[in-house]
Amino acid sequence: MQADRLINLCDDILGHITEAQRYLSSARNWGLLDIFGGGALVTMIKHRKVDNCHAHLDAANGMLQRLGNELKQVGPVGQLYIDAGDFAYFADYFFDGFFADLYFQNKIGELRRQVDQTYDHVVKVREALTKARRYASGASAPS
Repeated sequence: MQADRLINLCDDILGHITEAQRYLSSARNWGLLDIFGGGALVTMIKHRKVDNCHAHLDAANGMLQRLGNELKQVGPVGQLYIDAGDFAYFADYFFDGFFADLYFQNKIGELRRQVDQTYDHVVKVREALTKARRYASGASAPS
């Protein structure tokens, strides 16, 4: 059944987004340490966390694109893409000071909000698919 396949795809997307959120939380924590004088090692760890987040977002975006294409056949879909942005790695490494660290920390927060919104959107899509599957299998009409 197509609904089952799409629900499983939503679950896979949510798994990648959850991992991205975990890495962003860790990057945010390392970023706070970096703002208050963490140094080059802390900057490197923070960037590693953001890179790991990007890997999960790339995987989620590929799946989101597939999900969006399949759902377009049913009706309009909201944004199903996470724009990870530039993140200004160079400035954070090169200038490695309070203002560069603060700017990078702000970028982490912006990405986190976007990731959280996409997570919520996928949860709603998954809930709608689950209701549609129940309805198609003979259960009472969706409310």
